[in-house]
Amino acid sequence: MIKHYSMAKYKSFAEGCSAKENMTKAKAMTLALKNQIPQLLRIEVGFNMLNGPTDYDAVSYSEYENMDAVMATVRHPAHDALIAFLKLVTEASHAVTYEVS
Repeated sequence: MIKHYSMAKYKSFAEGCSAKENMTKAKAMTLALKNQIPQLLRIEVGFNMLNGPTDYDAVSYSEYENMDAVMATVRHPAHDALIAFLKLVTEASHAVTYEVS
């Protein structure tokens, strides 16, 4: 099984919307991937509940059977649209993808 985590720090205002509005839109786009990409086994999105100086605003978690499934997601047009949106509304992001045996 492959697990993927991604964290993002949102711009306070971008594309005519507040950070919270853009976070809500990004969450909807992210969760919609589950219905569009059959290789995606599980996905969830959470918003940070604390406001520490090193905290990020949102995190997503997803699970895949193998790296072929990950790559199918990465190549999917809906994922491309999500990434394009995130590039406009976030100031920083970090991700990690790893295998669980």
